[in-house]
Amino acid sequence: MIDFKVHLENDIVSLVQTQENHFEGLYTVGMNPVIWEQHLDKDRWKWNNFRKYIDGGLDNKEGCFTIIDKEINKIIGTTRYYSFNQEEL
Repeated sequence: MIDFKVHLENDIVSLVQTQENHFEGLYTVGMNPVIWEQHLDKDRWKWNNFRKYIDGGLDNKEGCFTIIDKEINKIIGTTRYYSFNQEEL
């Protein structure tokens, strides 16, 4: 089995495992409604919906990462792995 819970980085960004204390920084960058206009969950910018999204990431066994801009040392986003099952397509 692949260990998805690793630390990833290059010269520009660092991807660290998302932790509860990242929520405020993640919400600061994710609360702009424009970000979610073309997303299936257009209301994800709302606090309760965003909270549910981040909680899902924290519970994600494949891993959820907080993206940190290394130059300014600030949270700039999040990403995660999802399981894939060809039969579910």
